[in-house]
Amino acid sequence: MIKLSIRAGTLGLACLLGLAATVEIAHAERPPLWLDDAETDFRIQNTYDTKDGVQFNPGWALKVRYVLRGTEQRQPGSMLRFTVKQGKTKSELLCAIPAVQTDYASDVCYDTAQRLKLVGTVTVDAAYVDGATDAVTPLRSYQLLIKTATQIRGNLAPAASQQYVSWHGRLLENFLVLGSQHRLELWVRYATPYETGIPSELDTALFCSVDGTLLPPPTFDWLSTSRARSLEEQVIARTAEVAKASQNQYRKVSGHVWRLPITWGPEDQRFPGMWVLDDHPGQWACTWKHKGKPLRVFRFQVAGGQVVPHAEQAAGLNLVDGMTLVDMTIPPDSLLDDAVVPDELKTGSFFGRPWATAEGKAMAAAVKAKGTAHYPQPKQLDFGKPIKKWAFAK
Repeated sequence: MIKLSIRAGTLGLACLLGLAATVEIAHAERPPLWLDDAETDFRIQNTYDTKDGVQFNPGWALKVRYVLRGTEQRQPGSMLRFTVKQGKTKSELLCAIPAVQTDYASDVCYDTAQRLKLVGTVTVDAAYVDGATDAVTPLRSYQLLIKTATQIRGNLAPAASQQYVSWHGRLLENFLVLGSQHRLELWVRYATPYETGIPSELDTALFCSVDGTLLPPPTFDWLSTSRARSLEEQVIARTAEVAKASQNQYRKVSGHVWRLPITWGPEDQRFPGMWVLDDHPGQWACTWKHKGKPLRVFRFQVAGGQVVPHAEQAAGLNLVDGMTLVDMTIPPDSLLDDAVVPDELKTGSFFGRPWATAEGKAMAAAVKAKGTAHYPQPKQLDFGKPIKKWAFAK
């Protein structure tokens, strides 16, 4: 008998009742209002100024893309408050919430008047502020790693530095989603090589096994419709030389949503010619290959035609119904990645959320270092005034 410990209304998982296997399915009870851990992200809005014709950085502003979910009725004029701290409170960013009363609200918010002069690890505490009562409800605390990328101009004079939020801790933020057309979707992130980009899906192949038995290839030509959409990109620094003057240019941590050849549901609603979750309960292991080399290996459990939620979701990871954190292996020689930083993954993901389960910690512990993610940081910063030459810390 299946033991269920799951919120009511989660995509028909009650159909698991009566199956012969024993599967523990758990979702933590989510609060009335919550920030979506999969889609809320942080970056920096850089600002610039000039003095005597030389560009400098007067300080940066926090830029938030939030997704707020929940069933609680919101008062008009309610806001999200993001408090930035490093040792002590430094700044607050207030973000308006759309007045339309739905269980989903999203916006992009920043204020260039912030002009923060912080680098290193900063704390961001998110809270909901009621528009009628001014009551404050804490939502989530984040840890952001702020790094600096330097620039030079054509005449080799220093240009304004730029700060960025490291996204290297996001490489294990990969999800399976019960998508449209009864197709399973994979949200996959990677640190793409600057020069080559990622291999075309048309040059790759997917192999899946269930409880160790390899599934026969799907008969539907699914690769031509595999990509659903791109995920947001975030710059990271790389070193370059321009006429022997050092600077930091940019690389990206990117991702996309990939429609898999996997379907589910009643026979008249399934996508033809694909693997069917309902027909293959058990432990899935899928390897995505390019010319014989693995790009990613991911694992998940299926029961009753549904993907079983990851253990982290029972420990407070807030995801929308139908979305599951997937156990992901990053092969050291994967062509998808130019730089991998285990330290940023082991301390947690989702912008500083610590791993709460043995499964999450084991996934992070298996990641191997690769490349250089953050290039030499400047000894001095141009916050508030120009400098004559960039000097880098060793």
